[in-house]
Amino acid sequence: MLIVIASRFARVRPTYGRLASGLVLKEVGGLFQTLYLVCERLGLAACALGGGSPDALFSQLTRSTALDEPIVGELMLGPRE
Repeated sequence: MLIVIASRFARVRPTYGRLASGLVLKEVGGLFQTLYLVCERLGLAACALGGGSPDALFSQLTRSTALDEPIVGELMLGPRE
């Protein structure tokens, strides 16, 4: 299973200004850490990806633009073998 995480920076930027992108990426890191721990407990394999899914395809599926809702993280989950 592929989990794709996107962010709407426009919602974060008014409150946090220039810190918005860094804070979003830190939140993604915390989410990945939690997902890795849950997968370990459930006996699943997890792997974080970088650039694994094309922005154009994701934008088409979500009916948004890559600038409005960019992909900030991707994680694959599957059985451990």
